[in-house]
Amino acid sequence: MLNVTSLERQHHDIANIMEGIKDHLNKNVQIEDTFHIAMQINMLAGKLKIHLNTEDEHMYPLLLADGDKEIKEMAKLYMDEMGYINEEFAKYKNSFNTKSKIEKNVENFKAETKRIFEILENRVLKEETELYPAIKIKK
Repeated sequence: MLNVTSLERQHHDIANIMEGIKDHLNKNVQIEDTFHIAMQINMLAGKLKIHLNTEDEHMYPLLLADGDKEIKEMAKLYMDEMGYINEEFAKYKNSFNTKSKIEKNVENFKAETKRIFEILENRVLKEETELYPAIKIKK
């Protein structure tokens, strides 16, 4: 079965970038910070893309081929849910991936960042408390 260590490391990297962005939100977004924030959003998008590709190419095919019906159903559910999350994150990224887009509507940026980060944090928590332990048990 799959070794989830690299996926957990990717979660850690994603969380670190999100924390960096949240630090800016907590101290109020300054115009001089928006370039750095936009760079972090683009870095986050790259890390998420790598993570999703790893799951899609390595984890989900193994889980869908597993003889355990519960594991297969869990994989299908997680894949469906991630499709929605990926769409929501893409909208967020496309709305705020440049300095000027953030500066155009700082309050909307802050609200959307909180909303999207909550979605991502809940997903990571769910993977680490439900999916990954189920995979580790199967080893």
